[in-house]
Amino acid sequence: SPNQPVNTGDDCLVMIDSVFVLCRYEFDGRHHWITYLNRSYPRELMQSKDQIRGLVTGLVWFNPNP
Repeated sequence: SPNQPVNTGDDCLVMIDSVFVLCRYEFDGRHHWITYLNRSYPRELMQSKDQIRGLVTGLVWFNPNP
């Protein structure tokens, strides 16, 4: 959903170095943050909210080995 507004706490697609990454968007009133849903990655300050490419409204899990 690329045209829907993203609010704090929403999951979104973010473009980082030409790669799409699934993240959670947070705003503390001064800074825009992304928190990677993979816990091994740290919370990061976003360079720009323009990095957000779409709001995630649902996920489908595809099992490559049914």
